[in-house]
Amino acid sequence: MSSSRLPVIIAAALGLAGVGAIASGVVIVATAPAPAPEATTSAVITTPAETTIAIPRSGSVDLIDDSGVLAVSVPAAWTDVETSVWIRDGVEMGPSLSAATDLAAWISGWDTPGMFVGATDQVAATDAFGDFSDACALVSTTAIEADGLAGTGEWWAGCGPGDSDFFVGVVQVPDEATIVVFQIAAVDEGIAELVEGLLATFRYQP
Repeated sequence: MSSSRLPVIIAAALGLAGVGAIASGVVIVATAPAPAPEATTSAVITTPAETTIAIPRSGSVDLIDDSGVLAVSVPAAWTDVETSVWIRDGVEMGPSLSAATDLAAWISGWDTPGMFVGATDQVAATDAFGDFSDACALVSTTAIEADGLAGTGEWWAGCGPGDSDFFVGVVQVPDEATIVVFQIAAVDEGIAELVEGLLATFRYQP
C-alpha cells in the first residue's frame, strides 16, 4: 500500500517496515463506513491465579505473543500469524502480535483483512498515529478502551482501490511510558464490529 501502516502506522511515524516493526494498517468495507463506536470496553476476565481468560467469540481463535504479554482473539480465517518480538531497524521495540489471511498482502496493500498489536516504551502516544490521507479519508476520532487501558482511536475509510476501512488505536499503560498500538482492517465485514471484538478480547499482562 502506498500509505504507511503500523508496520505502516508506526512505519510512517517511526520509519518502520514489516509486520515485525509494527503492524500495517489494514482495510475494510467497500461501502460507506458505519458510525464508529464512541468507546469500547474490555471483556477480559482475570482469575485469582493470574490466569487471564478472554471471553470466546464464535468463529475466532485466541492468540498470545511469545513473551506472554499480549493476547487477543481474532477471526479464525486469519491463519497467517506472527507472535515474535516487534523489531525496528534491528532494535527490539517490544512484544507484538500480527494476524491476517495473508500477512505479506496485508502489509503491502489495502485489500486484505488483518491486524497488528504491539507494546513499546520507545514511542510516545502522540507519535504513534500515522498519516494515511494519501490513501484514505479520516472519518472520526474516538475514545477507546482495551483491558482497562484508555486511549484514542482513529477511523479511516475509502482506503485504496477497494475503498476499504482502517482503524488505528493507541492506549497508554498508566504511570508508564508503555503504549499499546493497534492497526486493524477488514474487507468484507463492518470495521466497527471487528474493532469492538478485538479490543474487547485484548489482554495486556506484563
